[in-house]
Amino acid sequence: MLEPEDKMISLHIGNLRKKNCFFRFLALIWLPLLAVIGVVLGYVGLIPFKVQIHSVVMISIIFVIYFLFLKHNAYYSVCKFVKQEEDLEDALNDYVNKNRLTLAGITKSNAPFDNFMQDFSSTLRNDNFASVAGGVFPTLGILGTFISIALTMPDFSSADSVGLEREISKLLGGVGTAFYVSIYGIFLSLWWLYFEKGGMSQFERDVRGVKDRVRGYFWSKEEIEQVHFVKSMENFEHLNQVFSKITANEFIDNLQHILQQRVDLFESVIHHEQQVLQKTTSHFNAIIKESENAIQKQKEILNTNDELSTSTKIVANQLDLSTHILRDILEKLSKKEDELNKKVSKVYEPRIIDNR
Repeated sequence: MLEPEDKMISLHIGNLRKKNCFFRFLALIWLPLLAVIGVVLGYVGLIPFKVQIHSVVMISIIFVIYFLFLKHNAYYSVCKFVKQEEDLEDALNDYVNKNRLTLAGITKSNAPFDNFMQDFSSTLRNDNFASVAGGVFPTLGILGTFISIALTMPDFSSADSVGLEREISKLLGGVGTAFYVSIYGIFLSLWWLYFEKGGMSQFERDVRGVKDRVRGYFWSKEEIEQVHFVKSMENFEHLNQVFSKITANEFIDNLQHILQQRVDLFESVIHHEQQVLQKTTSHFNAIIKESENAIQKQKEILNTNDELSTSTKIVANQLDLSTHILRDILEKLSKKEDELNKKVSKVYEPRIIDNR
């Protein structure tokens, strides 16, 4: 079970092998280097090994290329893998904590361990170089052989048999040393493959060791299927209990009782709604009758107002006529008064003269 994120995974893979990477590099290079030194010594005549300069140059070029490929050999890369134990632990802890999954109260990483190891080991070497190295060296050896033959090929321009024999001897001598280049290239290919396969075997053992140490931090397919099976059985038991309760007589009786209560409640609601609807209809009918009575009274009032308006108009007309008549009478009385005043003045006028 995975603990909190600050818990570190301890691998201790470095305890398996304490070898220095330099000695692994030396194991890869010592025999090919010794062969190059032997070719050079044979060329300078220090050892009884006849070789020409073109073969020395070709073999040296192939050795330099082999030297550049050495760091990609699995035998050397597995040593770098062991030395990166702390980086591996840190990267593995980050990988586990980022992919945590809890099932049935147990927390582990749901991401595959193989994917992590593939990504981590891809930085140890260039797999493309390692995959082609075994075929590059014999190809270079054959190419060097043909180049050496081409360089030592005479033009066969001699006219006599002695000169021709000399040229043939030169050709055969050059061809003989030229094949040393192919032999050296094939030897390097076998040497590379031997250490490559041995290194891959060691790397696979180390990876299996790491995988065994951290197995408890990763969900396996079998564990997930087992947890799923257990959960399925628990769910099945739960469903069985629920089904048993459903099929029990007490449950059915309770269900029928609840349904009957629901039906009674529904009927009660419908009955109350019908009563409310009847009362509402009665109120609306009463309101309609009151409205009709009010409309009838309003019509009667309007009719009464019409009659009153007509009578008022007649009275006004009569009053107006009476006013005119009174005005006429008043005017006539005024005239009569004026006439009377004039007559009175005429009557009193002589009396005033006599008194003077």
